[in-house]
Amino acid sequence: MKTARPRKPAAVATASPKPATAPRRTAGTDPLAALRQSADKSPAVSQLQTLQRRATAVVQREVDTSSSPFLPDYDADETPAWDDSDKGLDPWTITEYLGTEVAVMCSIADKKIGSVYFTDGRARSTHPSGAKSSPHDPASSRQFHVDWTAAVTQFKSEHPGHLKKVGKKQYVHDLRRWVAAQVTGADIDPKPTWFLSEITGPEDAYTSPEDAPQPGAKLFEVFFDDKNAVSNTHPSRGVAVKYNLTREEIMHIRAAAKVADAAKGARRKNAAFYAYVIQHVPRLAGDIRKPSDIKYR
Repeated sequence: MKTARPRKPAAVATASPKPATAPRRTAGTDPLAALRQSADKSPAVSQLQTLQRRATAVVQREVDTSSSPFLPDYDADETPAWDDSDKGLDPWTITEYLGTEVAVMCSIADKKIGSVYFTDGRARSTHPSGAKSSPHDPASSRQFHVDWTAAVTQFKSEHPGHLKKVGKKQYVHDLRRWVAAQVTGADIDPKPTWFLSEITGPEDAYTSPEDAPQPGAKLFEVFFDDKNAVSNTHPSRGVAVKYNLTREEIMHIRAAAKVADAAKGARRKNAAFYAYVIQHVPRLAGDIRKPSDIKYR
């Protein structure tokens, strides 16, 4: 006959002290969360969503009408999927399209992106005057790389005493218009030694800021009115660099600039832009100056 084994007394559970937890932040207590929430509800994000829907339709059309050997062509009596409301583009194709990289041009100074350029304008990132969108007609502008330091030196030598005569504001205006006339004038041949190149697209930009031949090199933009006269100029802080962004990232950068447009004041514009980038394009956050790094005027 087997003898029963003595039972062990049941272990008495002892309550271990719970570690103190920090109070949970909500959109009402976390300024960054509040900015993100505001950005997600903004008209710019709605526009982005519309762009994404349009992109979906474009890709579906490209897929359905493609003559690629990997995709079927349609016979005369067949209807492509984008004409059939019961069929839609599969998520994989949408992701592939939005994830495709596209070359854009960015102005970069001190290893930070100043602006992202598109064919119809630019999105200015954090800046002493605030982030913003700057649309323009691509046919009404030209962009150049110039050795700005050398250009200023030549202007001073050719216009001695001009600063004292007209004051700083007018001097800066006259300097920029003089540079614009030198680089765009068809009758100026050869170009000044400080003229480096004209930029017609991302392929003409440098692959990195270190590729600039002179330390004083800058991106210089010239804008024209409907009579082809110079209407404005913009010397960038840095040089134009080719940058690869996905289509979705480009949409988000555009949206971030629109969110900034809706904010009041340079500090709020920068904060709104940066908060949107952190949430939607996190890999670019390190390439953009933090609002706290900006020296405001």
